[in-house]
Amino acid sequence: MKDHTAFVAGEPVTDLERALNGLKICDLPCGCLGFNGTLPKLLSQSLERALKTIDAEVSEWADEYEEDDYEGIDSVRELLLRLGRAESSDN
Repeated sequence: MKDHTAFVAGEPVTDLERALNGLKICDLPCGCLGFNGTLPKLLSQSLERALKTIDAEVSEWADEYEEDDYEGIDSVRELLLRLGRAESSDN
C-alpha cells in the first residue's frame, strides 16, 4: 500500500479520478473537450478547482507559444494528460 497521496493541479488524484468516473467526456463545438453529467458537490468543487488552476497555468504559458499553438491547449486535455502522467509514475 502506498503511503502518499498524488496531486494534480493541487487536487488529490483520487478525487479527480472519482469525479471523472461520474462524467462523460464530450467534444465541444470549439474543438475543446468538456464534461457532461452531475457530480456530488465536493467532487465537483475539486474538479473545478483543478481546471481553474490549469487554466491559470496555461495562460501563463501563452507568452511562450505562438497564438495558434496556445489555442490548442485546453484545460480538460491538460488535466487528462497530467492524470495519465501521475498514474504512470505510480506504477
